[in-house]
Amino acid sequence: MRFGKLILFLFACFFACGSLFAGEPEKAGKAAALAGKLQSWWKMPAEDICRKWRLRWETSLANGGSPTYSAYCLPGQKILGVQVAQIKFDTEKGVLACAEFMFFNKGDLGIYFRDLESKHERERFTEPQDDDGRRSRKTSKERRKARQEQARLEEREKESQRQKEIKIREEWKNCEEQLRGVLSQLGEPKRIPWGGGKLRHRADSWTASGTVFVLDVKENEYVRLIAVPEEKLEKFSAGTMTRVKSNFSRMKKLRKTAFGDVVIDTIPMVNQGAKGYCAPATVERVLLYYGVENIDMHEISRLAETGAGGGTAVRVLIEKVGEVVRRNNLKFDDAEMSFSSIKRRIDRGTPLLWCLFAIPEYQERARVITEGRKNIKSIGEWRKKIDAMPPIKRLSTNAHMCLIIGYNAKTREVCVSDSWGEFARERWVRFDDVLAVGYALNVLER
Repeated sequence: MRFGKLILFLFACFFACGSLFAGEPEKAGKAAALAGKLQSWWKMPAEDICRKWRLRWETSLANGGSPTYSAYCLPGQKILGVQVAQIKFDTEKGVLACAEFMFFNKGDLGIYFRDLESKHERERFTEPQDDDGRRSRKTSKERRKARQEQARLEEREKESQRQKEIKIREEWKNCEEQLRGVLSQLGEPKRIPWGGGKLRHRADSWTASGTVFVLDVKENEYVRLIAVPEEKLEKFSAGTMTRVKSNFSRMKKLRKTAFGDVVIDTIPMVNQGAKGYCAPATVERVLLYYGVENIDMHEISRLAETGAGGGTAVRVLIEKVGEVVRRNNLKFDDAEMSFSSIKRRIDRGTPLLWCLFAIPEYQERARVITEGRKNIKSIGEWRKKIDAMPPIKRLSTNAHMCLIIGYNAKTREVCVSDSWGEFARERWVRFDDVLAVGYALNVLER
């Protein structure tokens, strides 16, 4: 009996030890296995590779470039044993040329912060006013109580921000350590320059089976892994700069219809996903339109100091990103919020960056008009119908940025494009509604 128990004990120890050591070769081989898989992928059309992944892929095409395929991943979908947030494939003549895996981005943490937000609560404690606009009279006790509530809410906001910063640091550090641990099985990393101009920095790289893995990290901002064929490393690491020429042909980008629509229909789509990255994604779309591919929304959000989960100050974006894009012969400029100004810009093939308060009433109006346009029989009847719509009341909430890419002079409608995927590529609103909810209009052009 004792002998039998001893055999069972040794048998259990053998499998326990076996399971412990079994994980090590698997871990050691993850990066090498991915490199081996990529070795065959570098010769395949990107479309065929996308079909292997059960993801919703979106395609964008930079001016004069090759298609880029991108998709957001679902929980449980991992690369190298680490949850991946987004995948992007760059191509050359349709064949996969570079694979980018975004593992962490502070913008994706917005879902963790919803229960920490309290800034809007402060509005409940602003001093009420009489109908004539004068402040309501309060007793000293009421004023003291209001000040205490204000101070309490301000302290909650500070604590909320501290919690955000802690969460970001923890998630960023954990993600970077996991990836670095897997990649270290390929040996010691090599430090290489990555990016171009003011975006140039140093990154760690590993080489296996003809593929170079570049771990591109920005502390508390993002963690991404870029894989490129060894022979193409120099091209992608240099962040090839595109100097937009003065004779850049934009007129060819216009689509005109018998109904009177004039639309720039070649603006690449960049999907911001669940991130509040409307401004960085919108700017990236315009840059891609001009053929500038060396800066994406993640770099733009870092330069523009976008908040955790989203939120970008347009003034900072124009200042910081403007310093970089000037090297591409581009610059930001203000545009007049008038129909004639919009028409003039669109006729020249210039998309406009529109800042607005995308309140629910505006969103519903855009949906109704966009859907209604599908069944128009008479332009006169359609004009009467949209003119009869009540005005939208302006509210200073839901700040957003999107593109204005078209107009219809017969109906005084404007075509807008949001960075939410293909379904939001073209939406129509009345120009009166643009005036009601808009607060700034800018352009990025030569």
